[in-house]
Amino acid sequence: MVFLATPIFWLLKVMNGKTVPPISNEALFLSAKKLAGKIRRRELKAEDVIKMYINRINEVNPLINGVVEDRYSDAILDAKAADAYLDSIQHKTEEMETVRREQPLLGVPLTVKEGVAVKGMTLIAGSLARKHIRAKATGPTIVYLMRAGAIPLCVTNTPEYSFYFETYNMVTGRTRNPYNTAFSVGGSSGGEAALLGAGASLIGVGSDLVGSIRSPAHFTGIFGHKPTDTSTSSKHHFPIMEKPTIVTYLSIGPMTRYAEDLPLMLTIMSGPKAENLRLNDPVDLKTLHVYYLEEFEPTLTLTPVESDIKNCIKKAAKYLQSCGAILHEEKFPMANTLEVVLSLMLTTGEIPHIVNGDNQNDKLGFVPLSKKPYYTAKLEQIRMNFLTTLKDNGVLLMPVFPSCAFVHNSFFLRTSSIMYVGIMNILGFPATSIPMGLNNKKLPIGFQVIATPWNDRLCFAVAQQLEKRFKGWTPPNS
Repeated sequence: MVFLATPIFWLLKVMNGKTVPPISNEALFLSAKKLAGKIRRRELKAEDVIKMYINRINEVNPLINGVVEDRYSDAILDAKAADAYLDSIQHKTEEMETVRREQPLLGVPLTVKEGVAVKGMTLIAGSLARKHIRAKATGPTIVYLMRAGAIPLCVTNTPEYSFYFETYNMVTGRTRNPYNTAFSVGGSSGGEAALLGAGASLIGVGSDLVGSIRSPAHFTGIFGHKPTDTSTSSKHHFPIMEKPTIVTYLSIGPMTRYAEDLPLMLTIMSGPKAENLRLNDPVDLKTLHVYYLEEFEPTLTLTPVESDIKNCIKKAAKYLQSCGAILHEEKFPMANTLEVVLSLMLTTGEIPHIVNGDNQNDKLGFVPLSKKPYYTAKLEQIRMNFLTTLKDNGVLLMPVFPSCAFVHNSFFLRTSSIMYVGIMNILGFPATSIPMGLNNKKLPIGFQVIATPWNDRLCFAVAQQLEKRFKGWTPPNS
């Protein structure tokens, strides 16, 4: 079915796609870590940086439609205050060291997925019924980032209730891919990914329930990280997740253009739990065990993984081996993964009735409720296999999605593909989407790297090493 329908979508839409304008300001190519250093050293003014990013957003947003609501005027005031403070302590070594340690993002612009609440900003979640709703409080992860000096510029677009793999809703419309506007950015952190991919944001915050950070990151060529479950707080997130099980499935995580910003972001966002993540502990690649999985066992409904995605995984594995890592070729049995993801997601008590229907005592969508114990047991088999194989010094490279970005309105042809990302939400394992350049359609491609819980630093070490060799984010129209 996919093979028959896809050419039709291409013929109708792809030729009309546009790419965002190239980046003309060299300062937009600085990582958050480097940019913050220049602001502290007074080589750049925070006000100029904020205005530079506002200008870039205004340049690309008419094409990609990533912004729900901005706070540009307040952001400029925040930047002026940061500049005044830094000017006042410029020659005070002790105070400057305190800033470096406690406000490592002072003056750096930040964008936020709308569902991750920012007090006073819209919290409509793409729903007509919520058009006038505003956040009454700021989520903890954003509070921590703002205390660290980051300056929010805007909140970004999502599907309605963040409940779909394409970013479209009836209030703020469709977000489009900066590499080709005929293509989707996925969902649900789609507006965030679009701005980052376009070079109109530098660091962002998304939420990931079934790959809602990693899939948009994959489609727009950026880094996106789903942290170890419960390492970041989802308080004040909308939709509100309250049942204990679903809270562990949902993660608030960083989205960045540069790999070196991932550990910095997560250290801040995890607050008091940063100590458990040990993100400052060095990772020795020569003791790292690398496994890779090109594709799950084929089924009638599963979209095959495209050859360039498989090649990315194999190239990355071989390169890591050349860096001293220990490469393994063991297979990970992943049969019935889609059923495992669906059965456990749909029994959390939080999924809307529109999915489960009225007979929730009898079925989980199309999965019989009587099969839940079977799939729970399958999940535990998968979990134990990962834990005993990867341990605390192993990573697994595997697809985020079977292909690059798809044309708008065609996700229904690929719904089974959610298993590649959803299984890590169910397991609670950390996972990072890693960009590996562009394919022959000039669209981003890549994969994800997985580690066992509280070993997020292994994912980051792999991301940073691969970025050195394969360049990471590739600007659109570059």
